[in-house]
Amino acid sequence: MMNSRILIWRHSLFLTCICLIPTGLKAEILDHFPEQLNEESKYIIYLHGRIIEDKGIRPTHPKFGVYEFEALAISFAKAGYTVIRQVRKANTKPQQYADYVSKQLRRYRSQSNTELNLVGFSKGGVITLLVSSQMNDTDIRYAILAACWQSITKRDMDLSGHILSLHDLSDSVASCQPLADKSNKIVDFHVRTFDTGKSHGLFFKPYPTWQKPLFEWLKR
Repeated sequence: MMNSRILIWRHSLFLTCICLIPTGLKAEILDHFPEQLNEESKYIIYLHGRIIEDKGIRPTHPKFGVYEFEALAISFAKAGYTVIRQVRKANTKPQQYADYVSKQLRRYRSQSNTELNLVGFSKGGVITLLVSSQMNDTDIRYAILAACWQSITKRDMDLSGHILSLHDLSDSVASCQPLADKSNKIVDFHVRTFDTGKSHGLFFKPYPTWQKPLFEWLKR
């Protein structure tokens, strides 16, 4: 069985988010997968939640509020990552999109060993899991934000690479540990469990609560 490091972060959320004005960016934000990567850059491929497929790039959820898609991309760029955050079409099938992303990753790997990190939230997290199960690259990192519903953890997946699972105790999702336990290609697996009461909405905005441990893990 794969051991996990489980930390429960019990502190209040910062009330302010990263400003939408893109000042002081350290890297680019791209709305598509480029033909080639800049070998001097490090990349985050951000796979968004389903709500953007249904309601556009700045949707509002009745319980969780505004999903700050652009602010999230800006926060990753401010941390020094070139961000690829392509908006999916409505009713995108997770497996088909995972096939597409995996194809891009293999193409990039044929060109260089540029740092690649996938960060997926909710439906985007499910797609990220599917990509990890299709790849066999020990250098890629996959951060799964609130995507491991019980129905997902029962699926037949053999995850690869470095995996970080993040979720809030108040959410209906849990740790991706069950998937890690039956995977043979994982290099290492870590869990961060939060106790904010924000449920799925915790990942709607670039709160330091979850971004700080994410960036610390990406830099390991």
